[in-house]
Amino acid sequence: MSNSDINNYTNNLLNLSSDLHRIALALAENSLTTAKVFEVQARKLEQSLSSATNPFYLTKLLKGIRKTLDNSEPVQKADDCLMYSTLLQNYILKNPLDNKNQPS
Repeated sequence: MSNSDINNYTNNLLNLSSDLHRIALALAENSLTTAKVFEVQARKLEQSLSSATNPFYLTKLLKGIRKTLDNSEPVQKADDCLMYSTLLQNYILKNPLDNKNQPS
């Protein structure tokens, strides 16, 4: 995987984390239209990331994110989106992608 691929992968993880956070904020403010806009983007990023071969923990996170985005109950969805946003941020900080630690 080239450096640009690694940067793109990391950016997708960060963008997914940001979109999940925005969904949580929008749902907390009862702005369902705004939440839906970020949900569409989050689904695209989740699908893109899921198509790569990922470490087990990240695969588990992405499956949980997919399940959360399918949830129709706004309060639970907001809580779960915020949790997964934080977990993704922590994953990125603890597992920097470099030549030794990269998806295939």
